[in-house]
Amino acid sequence: MAPYFVRDGNDTKAFKAMPRHPQRSLPDLMKHLEDFAKKGGKSLILFGIPEHKDSRAGGAWAKDGIIQRSCRQIKKAFGDDLIVAADLCFCEYMDHGHCGILKKG
Repeated sequence: MAPYFVRDGNDTKAFKAMPRHPQRSLPDLMKHLEDFAKKGGKSLILFGIPEHKDSRAGGAWAKDGIIQRSCRQIKKAFGDDLIVAADLCFCEYMDHGHCGILKKG
């Protein structure tokens, strides 16, 4: 299962901690997945990099969140040829970085 980091916006950014795994824009991800599938790739896991973070991890469960849009586009383009998994741990979507919603500290 190949890991992909997908970000809101139109730019792809280097990921210093993992130089072989950039934070791809959705258009760039779709182009890359064409080559991935042609080379025999069968499955991937998406990690979302939201444009905005909040205290309730809204992007993790929003209909138009980066992962949700990505999954829809990938399935539309590749159907069952690619297996798509999504990591929706709240930490990346939270403005405080914790994995869960905090109440009263």
